[in-house]
Amino acid sequence: YQNRVAFFHILADYFSLLPTASVTSYGAPCQSTVLTGAVTPSGTGHQATLDFAGAPANAVGFMLLGFQQATTPLPAPWQPCLLRTSLDATVLVAVNALGMGQYAFLLPNWPGLAVNAQVFTADFALPAVPVDTSNGVQVRNDY
Repeated sequence: YQNRVAFFHILADYFSLLPTASVTSYGAPCQSTVLTGAVTPSGTGHQATLDFAGAPANAVGFMLLGFQQATTPLPAPWQPCLLRTSLDATVLVAVNALGMGQYAFLLPNWPGLAVNAQVFTADFALPAVPVDTSNGVQVRNDY
C-alpha cells in the first residue's frame, strides 16, 4: 500500500497533477433542510465547506459525520426522518435567523478517504420540538 501511495506521488509530481476531491449528494431531506458542499485544494488536502439552508430559524443544529452511509429511521414520533450517515462524530453548528449554517473541515490527502455528512436540526422554541434531517453528502478523495 505504501509503495502505491509513493508511486502516485512520484507520478503526480512528474506530470504536475494535483489530487482531486469531490462532493456528491445522496438521499432526500426529511422536510426542508438541504445540505450542499464544495471542496478547494489546500496544502495538505482539501478544504471541505458544507452549507445548509431551509432549517428552522435559530434552531439547534448538529453536523453528523461518518464513514458509512445509512438509512436509519429516527425514533418515534420522528420516524419519517432518516439518519443518512453512521454517527462517528457530531459537531454543534450554528443556525442563523434565516435557517442557514455552515461547517468546514480539512480532508487530508489520503487516497480513497470519504466522509459522509448530514445536518440534524431541532427547534426547541416550539412545544412539540420538531426535528429535521437533511440529505446526505459524501466528501471523497478521488484518487
